[in-house]
Amino acid sequence: LFEKFRGMFAFALYDDSSRNLFLVRDPSGIKPLYYSQSFNALVFSSEVRAFSVSGFPFTFNPHSTVLLMAYGHIPEPSTTFSEVQMLPKGSFLKYDCVASKGDIYSYSHFNFKAGGNKNIKAFAELRSVISDSVKRHLLADAPIGVFLSGGLDSGILFALAQQVRNKEVQAISLCFEEDSYSEKKYQDILLQGSGQPGIQAQLGFDEFEDSLPKVMEDMDMPSCDGLNTWFISKYARSSGLKAALSGIGADELFGGYPSFNRMQWIHHLHQWPRIIRKNIPFPSDSKLRRLRYLALPGITGEYLALRGHFQPDQISKVLNMDESQVWEILEENSLQLGPGRLRSGYRAGWMELNLYMKNQLLRDADAMGMKHSVEIRIPFLDSSLIQFCMSLHPSVTYSKNNSKKLLSEAF
Repeated sequence: LFEKFRGMFAFALYDDSSRNLFLVRDPSGIKPLYYSQSFNALVFSSEVRAFSVSGFPFTFNPHSTVLLMAYGHIPEPSTTFSEVQMLPKGSFLKYDCVASKGDIYSYSHFNFKAGGNKNIKAFAELRSVISDSVKRHLLADAPIGVFLSGGLDSGILFALAQQVRNKEVQAISLCFEEDSYSEKKYQDILLQGSGQPGIQAQLGFDEFEDSLPKVMEDMDMPSCDGLNTWFISKYARSSGLKAALSGIGADELFGGYPSFNRMQWIHHLHQWPRIIRKNIPFPSDSKLRRLRYLALPGITGEYLALRGHFQPDQISKVLNMDESQVWEILEENSLQLGPGRLRSGYRAGWMELNLYMKNQLLRDADAMGMKHSVEIRIPFLDSSLIQFCMSLHPSVTYSKNNSKKLLSEAF
């Protein structure tokens, strides 16, 4: 049954005849679903904060602070409670309410296809697949818009949405007083080309400072990101929008991050002896010190070497613990399964989709958007689009000299 579902969802389904309860999460992990099977019961929610008022004695996860400082977020399945975990994407938990016992089953997952298809018609097919996805995501009985940053991904979504809904879709953008931070000039180009005025909300320092306590309160799980989503969702809601399309997923699928160019040599360095990887002598102020994270196994070490925030020695000082403890916690929480022997483009894509996007971008988008009752829809994570992208040969999708080569040339 669940294999036929598509889109974004997290729900509970109770079968009264068998007394089984099912918790189900969408294949891309767009919607969060937290659960606990401790205390001879099943407790679940879309937010971690709910567990603190459940009546059960959940305890603080001491590993979560180390993970937060290393990653900038708390990676799945961990949470701020020791007894609470995130249900994996594309999975369901079947809980026997009589036996008070449940097991997790995977019903859907995406894989890069070995070798890949060197399809010369990829441009036309990609345009068609993305257009179809946008059409599906625009189905709504309430006002819907597009988060327009001024970049390639949101610009494509906005252009396609205008075609589908005959210019009924509103663009909403976030601008800043400081020109060096603002992307208004790019937003203006896109809006002028569409003939639509759009909504450009300017965020000033005073409003930011006044709103920060509320943003922190609404975050639910700690994160180093998500503030921009909180503000643009606030402006979308005040403009009458109930839903908005977001460009999340395009960078991960089409190679928009520096990791796609760096993965090959990072993976090569990861083959060095562990004692060398762990003790690379870089200056204390060098970003290259993140390469020490390559002492960790698998894709976890490579991810933190590319995207890690604080280093283990810095974390140990802030948290007043031995550095060896920090390494133990990080290794204990390392991802056990990963991309295997995928070539560098695929490997970077797998990492960005399953670590950065899943753990940070999607979680932050859901928490911050829903706080303003704005449903953030993500056309680039449509199942058919993901499967199409993963079927292509890396040479078709990625280019060292042209970020998001396939996407930009297709449009």
